[in-house]
Amino acid sequence: MSAIAIRRENKNKNRRGRHEGIWKTRKMGERTRERGERKRVEDGDLEFVLATDKEFEEIVSMSHGIYGGLDYLPSRYHSWIGEKDRMVVLAKKGGNVIALLSMFIVDGGQTALLEGLRVAPWERGRGVAGVLQRFCCQLVKHRYPSVKVMRLTRDDKLTAKELTKYRVIAKQIPKWKKK
Repeated sequence: MSAIAIRRENKNKNRRGRHEGIWKTRKMGERTRERGERKRVEDGDLEFVLATDKEFEEIVSMSHGIYGGLDYLPSRYHSWIGEKDRMVVLAKKGGNVIALLSMFIVDGGQTALLEGLRVAPWERGRGVAGVLQRFCCQLVKHRYPSVKVMRLTRDDKLTAKELTKYRVIAKQIPKWKKK
């Protein structure tokens, strides 16, 4: 697995005090894999930007068909991009939005919730989600050094192979028992 180095091209702050700009990644090591006929995305192939209102139509088209056409993301997008302690990062390839991930800092800056991951249908299966998640985790560590836990929300069933990538940090036990 290769590491990702973050390079910021524009360090200006907008009126809400949030940084804007384009982050580009550069490879630190080699990683090339083929999956059938689809070449996997490499770290240097993408650029990352904070989401704005301008990308809304691209987000809607990317979300088409998710949750049987009832995707919650288009209805939450505008509130998310203005929310304090939330960053919505877009991955772009060739100037087009191909993925999105939201990061929300909670618990007084101790926990980062990664949610709303979307990858454009034509880019699925190429490793885009993994590259975006690694970038966002590094961004959270850089901007919020107090974060101790990163929690990724998922709405699908994990296979045994996928479960090996994670470790259990807590188990939820019901407070009541049937008698």
